Amino acid sequence: MSSFHKQKTPVHKSLNKKRYEIKAEKLGNLEIFKKINISVCVHCANLKIFEELITYIKNFEEFEWNRLQIIINVVIDLVNKDTVHQLIKDTFKKGNFIIIKSKNKGNDIGGFLRCYNYIKDDDHIISHIHTKGRVEWRQGLMKIYTKEGIYNSVRLLYFEKIGMVGNNNQLWHFYKNENMSYKNNIHKLCNNLNIRYNEMNLHNGFLIGGTIFMCKKNIIENVIKHRDTLYQYCNEKDNYYENKDIFKFELTMERFFGYLVYHYKKNIVGLISN
Repeated sequence: MSSFHKQKTPVHKSLNKKRYEIKAEKLGNLEIFKKINISVCVHCANLKIFEELITYIKNFEEFEWNRLQIIINVVIDLVNKDTVHQLIKDTFKKGNFIIIKSKNKGNDIGGFLRCYNYIKDDDHIISHIHTKGRVEWRQGLMKIYTKEGIYNSVRLLYFEKIGMVGNNNQLWHFYKNENMSYKNNIHKLCNNLNIRYNEMNLHNGFLIGGTIFMCKKNIIENVIKHRDTLYQYCNEKDNYYENKDIFKFELTMERFFGYLVYHYKKNIVGLISN
């Protein structure tokens, strides 16, 4: 799929050195989808919210991919796996799904790391979806998974300099809040994964707050490679809503995904949905 990385960056609205927001376009040529292998990683920790998200996940089947697989990690402490399996069976076409289970460890980050066990070597795009609790965040973040949102996100990721796409309302600057930059933790994570740390990536960079996005697979290759080691750092003893400070690793990973985009000299685009 040589053309996947060679397109020129489209005209965009630049709000500062590294921030890009692009308005979604109507559906156009769908031929590019036939060349793409995509894995959709879904973390299910709340059945009611998952039922809401099914409408969005089903939109992936509206396109003709070279290969589509949807990997669903079910948190068995909180959700009945058989119920999820029946929902999938009743709603989707056969053959696209892998349903796995895990304990409640690391929130969505832990779930995504489990999903990475099933990502294919020749995947081009990885999608992150999870049962985000905050309604206004979830509704905004999931706009990239309408049919129009998927079309525009994939179209944007076809361009060489774009590494990640998320909803524009959750496109955060790393230093939006100095105490939330997590720069020391990101530095340690870079050292653990043998990635060069450059603080300018934080000063000039952004992230998708809420960890619901689409990205090129090669952006997160190091995370996929070290998924088992990273999973060991995930918290499994505490409640995030009772003490967020204990989940420093998970919050660092949320930001690290954004850092990696700039490490590989790409940009994050905030999609403005109609």
